[in-house]
Amino acid sequence: MERLFIFGVGGQARELAGVAAALGYVPVLLSQSADKAPSITSDLEVIEEAEAVLLDGSAFAIGIGDNIARARVAARYQDRLTFPSLLHPDASFGLGQREFLSACRGVVVQAGVRITTNVAVGDFCNFNLNATVSHDCRIGAFSTLSPGASVAGSVHMGAGVWIGVGAVVSNGTADRPLSIGDNTVIGAGAVVIRDCQADAVYAGVPARRIR
Repeated sequence: MERLFIFGVGGQARELAGVAAALGYVPVLLSQSADKAPSITSDLEVIEEAEAVLLDGSAFAIGIGDNIARARVAARYQDRLTFPSLLHPDASFGLGQREFLSACRGVVVQAGVRITTNVAVGDFCNFNLNATVSHDCRIGAFSTLSPGASVAGSVHMGAGVWIGVGAVVSNGTADRPLSIGDNTVIGAGAVVIRDCQADAVYAGVPARRIR
C-alpha cells in the first residue's frame, strides 16, 4: 500500500491519518525531530521531515489546523511535492463536487462533511467533521471549517478564513452573496447574518466584530 506522509504530529495530523487509512494509504507522520514526537503517536510511524521530503514521487498532506502555519508549509514544499486532496469515504457531495475537489491540491474533507453543488474551493482547505456547505459558495485557499460548522448558500469566503466549531453562516443571494473577507475568524457558535470584513474576529449571536 502507498504511504502518505503527513506534516505534523498533533491532533489534526492524527485525525488526517485516519482519513488516509480510510482511503487505503499507510499514514506516516512527519516531525522536525522524530525522537521528540509525543507518545500519543506511538501507534503511528513517525519519521523526520527532512528525511521524507527527499522521497521523490511520494504523496504528502499537511496535518496542521492553523491556517497560517499550514500555508507556510505549503509555500515551502508545494512546488516540489505532491499534495493530493483527501476526501473521506463517509463525506458526501453534490453533482460534480467530488471531481472538482479531487482536482484541487491538499484539500482535506473529514467524515460526515456534506458539500452540495457549485461550490468552488481553493487549495489546502480543511473541512472538519460534519461541516456542511450549501450551493454556490466560494471558499478561498487555506480556509478551515471546524467541526459542525454550517455555511448556507451563496456565501463567498476569502483566503485563510476560520469558521469556528458549530458556527452558522447564513445565506446570501445570487445577486448579493454574503461576504467574509480574507483571514477573518468566526468564533465558535457564532451566527453570521451580514458581511464580515477582512482580518477581523467576529463572535456572538448575531455575530459582531470584537477585534
